[in-house]
Amino acid sequence: MLELAVVYDNDQERDDLTPSWGFSSFIKTPERSILFDTGADSAILLDNMDKMGLDPKEIQAIIISHTHSDHAGGLRELLRINSSASVYVPNLGFKRKLENNKNRVFQIKDYKEIYPGISIINHNNTQALVFDVENDMFMAVSRIPTKAIEMMKKAKELTGKDIHFLLGGFCLHDPSEIERIINPLEKFGVRKIVICHCCGEMDEKILKEKFGENCIKAGVGSVIKF
Repeated sequence: MLELAVVYDNDQERDDLTPSWGFSSFIKTPERSILFDTGADSAILLDNMDKMGLDPKEIQAIIISHTHSDHAGGLRELLRINSSASVYVPNLGFKRKLENNKNRVFQIKDYKEIYPGISIINHNNTQALVFDVENDMFMAVSRIPTKAIEMMKKAKELTGKDIHFLLGGFCLHDPSEIERIINPLEKFGVRKIVICHCCGEMDEKILKEKFGENCIKAGVGSVIKF
């Protein structure tokens, strides 16, 4: 089983949490606790986590999808609080900025299984997180344009399995571009899609027409189980 909690997003699922531009999700399996991105503001991130009953000290690995501040801005304070989590960054330049934590900061250049059934794929300085959970494949990406499609291709080549569940922001806002991306999603076996940060109304409308109830719009406070 995999449980995904959105702890930072510009859309809001719970009134007691603070929405803000950016993204972070706390992903749990029975053995692991992983943070995918850190949002822009550590104070908001940590307050939302506290209200959701999630302990930042339990995080074993932090994956930064890309180095934009709305996805990586909360990292430094989180590293001060959690002194043991491994950090996986998408490029060498960002790794150098974390020199004080160099012994636990890693750059994945292509593909690496960081735990049994949990892997990172890096494509052109953007990272995806892939889980093999009870023969279902789940992929978390920051956005779902062309880079995500290339990472899905790589995941299938490496594992021989389809990506059944996909999490990410859909940042295109143009019907023809959205359709161009949707068709490959179906080709790779995507059955359920969770859309979040930077997903516009047009994106959501077209995706819901295509996937129906299997398209879930998430915001800060959403908890989804796979």
